[in-house]
Amino acid sequence: MVQILKHRYPSLKIDDSGQNIIKFKKETGLFTWGKEITVLFEEKQVYINSTTLGRYHMKSPVHSIFNTISMLQIKKDFQQAEAKGKSTAPN
Repeated sequence: MVQILKHRYPSLKIDDSGQNIIKFKKETGLFTWGKEITVLFEEKQVYINSTTLGRYHMKSPVHSIFNTISMLQIKKDFQQAEAKGKSTAPN
């Protein structure tokens, strides 16, 4: 999952403490939106949250459709990577 997110969002800072949660964050700039992605692993489930941030770290409701589309793309990439891993895993 970390490699997929690094590939899709190379400018985000990663906070991977080795626990069941990964956080990526990009600060808001003068002319750019900020981004925050949180990935939570719980047993066999993976939960992903993507938030676009405006000034003063306020969440932007305008970008919700774009965040949804990017989460669906990440889900697809993760499923493809998982399928490749299973097909090459030794028995």
